[in-house]
Amino acid sequence: MTGMKKRFGINVLCSFLILAFLTAVPAISHASPHDLSGGDNPTPEITPDPLHRLPASPAEAHRLLEEREAGWPEGESGSPRAAMVMAEVRVSIPHDTVEGFTNHPLEAVIVELKRGATTIDTVNTVTKDDGWFKADFSASDIRQGDRVWVTDVADGNQFEINCVLTASIDFASNKVSGTAVAGNTIDVYIAAPSTYYGDIPPGAAHRRVTAGGGNFEVSFDLNLRNGDAAFVYSSDANGNKVMNVAAGSGKGLVVYPQYDEVMGYYQPGAALTVQAGSAARETTVLKDGFFEAWFTDHDIVPGEKVSCNMGGERNIIVREVSAVALPSSNHVKGTAPAGRDIRITMDVNGTPAVIESTADADGNFDLDLQGRYTITGSEVFNVTWYDDDGDAVVYQFNSFSWYLAEGYTGGQFDTWVLVQNPGTEPVLVSMNFQLLSGSAPAYDFVLPGGTRQSVHLDTLPGLADAQVSTMVTSTD
Repeated sequence: MTGMKKRFGINVLCSFLILAFLTAVPAISHASPHDLSGGDNPTPEITPDPLHRLPASPAEAHRLLEEREAGWPEGESGSPRAAMVMAEVRVSIPHDTVEGFTNHPLEAVIVELKRGATTIDTVNTVTKDDGWFKADFSASDIRQGDRVWVTDVADGNQFEINCVLTASIDFASNKVSGTAVAGNTIDVYIAAPSTYYGDIPPGAAHRRVTAGGGNFEVSFDLNLRNGDAAFVYSSDANGNKVMNVAAGSGKGLVVYPQYDEVMGYYQPGAALTVQAGSAARETTVLKDGFFEAWFTDHDIVPGEKVSCNMGGERNIIVREVSAVALPSSNHVKGTAPAGRDIRITMDVNGTPAVIESTADADGNFDLDLQGRYTITGSEVFNVTWYDDDGDAVVYQFNSFSWYLAEGYTGGQFDTWVLVQNPGTEPVLVSMNFQLLSGSAPAYDFVLPGGTRQSVHLDTLPGLADAQVSTMVTSTD
């Protein structure tokens, strides 16, 4: 298991001479530890995130994967729903579940699974206090083309959901296409390796179309790659939804070294052996095509080979990534394996923004996010790099900022910002300044571990004789 380094970020003090005013600000966290001054980089470890936006340990990350399930997009009903229904009924083909709400808490609901003229299975259940019910058909297997009948026993209301929904993903053309009930609304969400720990929706990209004539096709601006999976939802006029995962999703290995996890998508039900260095894990692909192998007693490190036979051996050598997100310039820059395609995913747990690029011949990248994402200084983001076969390695990063509301550099006043790094690794500090009107140029510097620096704002460009508020961001 990955060792947990004790990291404390940086401390900030702002003092105003004459006023004798002192403000103490708690520690600022930063992203994965890297040597920003050059030389060999240490292995990235999980960095504590005081805002609890990222898993604090491999065990917590694994728990998030165990709890994963597809969410449901907001409906756009075209007609009034049946009197019994408070919210749409949802049928998940890969998870073999039917769930929804009725107007009758703690009352019986009958859910029938029909295939052609035959009733395959019947589940009798009781609604919860809020009217919610769920029926599990894992023993009988919901298939595309089946029909689900739901009966609210309390008032006898009954209605049908048509489960016609197929889909396939085409990586070459960046398209997802399939069949559905004619006239239904189709939502397609892409789960990329960078969003495997996030929710669907929203995923890395989304398209909505209507299944005219019973067929649909959507194109994505995102360059679809191995490891990407397409979750497809079909909504009828009453808001009832059917979900399926597009055939062909995934087909690649995805490695999260910080969490000692290997995952991806492959043929449902297939038994796989995943090898990481000298360690091996057995796993079975779930019905939605997803698999994961958690190496509880083995630390996946740079230089290690990860492999798995998925209709032929797939393998990737883990290489390290460093990255910083700079609010001062709205750039993300860092290092990755030389010449490799990369994806940077900002706001991983919110509304992801995916930016694609390639590391240069020296392994450097520097991307201007202007018009695509605004860096705030409190980011959760990750960087994914791909090998020639489309297998991927993902590193996660986080940063956050503290704000010093009052400062004045006019007359006999001086303003100092005292920054301390009690940790052992260097951090990149970015200071941004807001004036009464406009802003002053940002000031960035590297602060070595175990040191402090006093920044005299009066001497910085644009800050002479100014009232100023300061944002201090640790972006290592």
